[in-house]
Formats: sequence, C-alpha cells, structure tokens
Amino acid sequence: LRALLEPSAASKPKVASPTASAAPAPTKVVSAPAAAPAKNEPSTQSDSKLQGKIQVMISLNVASMHRNAMLIKDFLERNGVKSWVCTEMEGGIEFRDEIVDAVDSCRVFLPLINNAWAESPECEAEFNYAFRKNLKSSDKPRLPVILPICFPE
Repeated sequence: LRALLEPSAASKPKVASPTASAAPAPTKVVSAPAAAPAKNEPSTQSDSKLQGKIQVMISLNVASMHRNAMLIKDFLERNGVKSWVCTEMEGGIEFRDEIVDAVDSCRVFLPLINNAWAESPECEAEFNYAFRKNLKSSDKPRLPVILPICFPE
C-alpha cells in the first residue's frame, strides 16, 4: 500500500550535481490541450479541490459500516496516510460532487463491501466511477487502484 501512495522515483525531478558537466538546455515541448471528457465520463486528470489532500477514499454503506470505516481511517492516518470518508462532509454541500472530487483525487479507492454496500445505488455509482476512471488512467499503476475489503455476513 505504501508503494501505491508515494510518487514514483521516476516522477521526481532530477537535480544535477555541481560537478556534473553542463548539458544543453532542454527543448520545450508544446502539446495540444487535452480534449475535455464526455459528460459523465471521469477525467484522467483531476482539477478537484481535494487534489493532493487525500490518498485513500473509503467507500462504505454508512448504516452498516461507519464504525469499521472510522477504525480503518484512524489506522491509516496514524500511519501517515491521508484518508477520506463521506461521513466527514460538511453540511450544505453537494455530496455527490464531493464524492466525485474524492474519487478524482485519491490514489486508492477502498470499498468496504458487504451486502448493504452491494445493494446500494449510491455505492454502486461510486464504484462505477472509480472503476471507469481506473480503466481510462494512463498512470502506472492505473489510478485509482481499487482495493476492496469484503465483510461477509
């Protein structure tokens, strides 16, 4: 899990040592702007207000899994992993927009699956959005990584 949450060494900028010979300045590459995703399609890049603020989004059926979700969130955060659970949203906000922002921002989508979760249209929508975003991702590994935890009844 730690390897999924930390940016890869390949994506970190390289700094030349003071003794290294001077290399020619890199040529600036200009690319065309990416086309906007179709309506209701997940973007592969996020402009979410949560971007960089969370690493794990915990998806749950609140009525049946709230306690387990908070235990997992507490464990992750004690170990330095920024996590998000929908029960911490502020009143008056558009909760579906906030959930989409969380999926767009997370590196790991962690559904807590039980019968109530599997029967919930809201949980299904969250999963479908995360799954579609994963399929369209050009990241290595494809993000968000979907890491389900099943709770048999």
